[in-house]
Amino acid sequence: MLFAALAGCPADQPPQCITVDTNCAPLYQPTFDAVFANTIAIGCGSGRSACHARNGEGGMSLEDPAIAHASLLAGRVTPGDPGCSELIVRTSSPGADYQMP
Repeated sequence: MLFAALAGCPADQPPQCITVDTNCAPLYQPTFDAVFANTIAIGCGSGRSACHARNGEGGMSLEDPAIAHASLLAGRVTPGDPGCSELIVRTSSPGADYQMP
């Protein structure tokens, strides 16, 4: 029973911070509304990609902009410091067992 409960847990915890190249040219204005509409809603919180739809993984729903904003600022995103934002660490770590798609 314990094995089944731990099977979905990553063996390694993500690092607190990583090095992030912030010299890229964004595809759109990097405002929350633009990021939500162009990335989060489509790739993370929709019914099509249900990882963080209603009752999402990690207890985080990204279906609704207001709930997503509050969830992300509750320790998952560090404003002004992308390299120390859990969201960036988990999406920028290819091959790590804690990587999010």
